[in-house]
Amino acid sequence: MSRFGKITIIISLTALVFLSLTYFYISGLEKVYFIDDDTFNPAPKSLFINPVSSEENRIIKALNLLKSPQSFKGYSSEVPSSVVFNSVNFDNNICYIDITFDKKPGESSSYHEDRMLLSIFKTIKHFRPETEKFKLNVKGGTNSFKHISTKYYMKLKDNNISITNR
Repeated sequence: MSRFGKITIIISLTALVFLSLTYFYISGLEKVYFIDDDTFNPAPKSLFINPVSSEENRIIKALNLLKSPQSFKGYSSEVPSSVVFNSVNFDNNICYIDITFDKKPGESSSYHEDRMLLSIFKTIKHFRPETEKFKLNVKGGTNSFKHISTKYYMKLKDNNISITNR
């Protein structure tokens, strides 16, 4: 075998090993999906979810990323920056989300309530798939909801939100 043939084989094997290692590393990353209707935008979890003390804190961190002004490429958030996620609690398969609306004078937000709730609920369901119902508690500020009442429990089925009793 000529010298050129040996060099070609060595380069090919090195490239194959490099591509294999890259593939296995990327496929091993855990992905978090931010959902905007049917558009899934994955981001490696290691970029923003640091070790935290509880599952609830991890969910709050992910929810705060939904309203982040430095949103990911190709992602448009329906969660206004005036929403503050205070806590997320679970009782059996019911998720209680405490929020406040931190509205500043002169600030107007145009968002779709149903899309906002869909983004929030799907993000929570990603971390805790067994969650069946959601209840929003507006703890402070001016409630910006115009069409959706927070008195009731909500269920998520496919891409639909339904109002339900306990």
